[in-house]
Amino acid sequence: MSDDANVRIGAWIARGGAGSDGFYIGENGLKGVFNGPGVRGDSVPRPQAHGDFDVPVFRSPRIVSIVGPCEGPSAERLDWYGNQLTGLLADGQAGQVIFDIPGGVRWGMGRLFDQPDFEPELWGSRYDWQLQLKFANPRLFGEARTFVAGEPAFHYGNFAATELITVTGNEPGGYTIYGPNGKQFIVTAPLVAGHPHTIDMSKGVGLLSVDGAYVMGGLGSRTDVWAIPSGAQVVATVSGSAALSRMVPDTFL
Repeated sequence: MSDDANVRIGAWIARGGAGSDGFYIGENGLKGVFNGPGVRGDSVPRPQAHGDFDVPVFRSPRIVSIVGPCEGPSAERLDWYGNQLTGLLADGQAGQVIFDIPGGVRWGMGRLFDQPDFEPELWGSRYDWQLQLKFANPRLFGEARTFVAGEPAFHYGNFAATELITVTGNEPGGYTIYGPNGKQFIVTAPLVAGHPHTIDMSKGVGLLSVDGAYVMGGLGSRTDVWAIPSGAQVVATVSGSAALSRMVPDTFL
């Protein structure tokens, strides 16, 4: 594993390369990050005909496996490292997992896929460890960029990226966001100065929140959502005098 590669979960870190104190990633010890996740779909045979019906396929959850040695100057230090590992994500909740790799930083939200392994190879100085993580959302994210109304938005990932839109200003009657290919997202809730609206398109629907709280209702007859394909540039604008800000992360499969 490259010396430049690290995996971080909170304060815990596993480093690429070799060392004498801490968790290290073994050679070929990081799997599931560089290759895409699996594919799932229905297989429906064509009756009295060759082949299957052509139906969409979807990506499976991402499974990441990390293995390597853990070195320490004493048995007590290694015991402390073991407690760190077995305590990672122990409450069952998803946590942010950050991969520092030569191509840049990528991150996703992962949970434990199996219990961590921490087994002695050389008592008092070296253990072997393994951590398996499941990313229900198989996408990994990188650098996020911010674009304003009318500015072409893009990203450097290899999969369609969804955006987080922030609208500020004073529009008592609401406003409309105009997206690509004639799409519109109509907000009827009043926009008040100092209380920005946020629209998250990552859930497949546009969710409106004000001051960090989701708003029930407040949307018009059209709430189209869109994504930014890899290699494409997409423009969005907003009606009236409101200001529009769009955050778009590099998105990878």
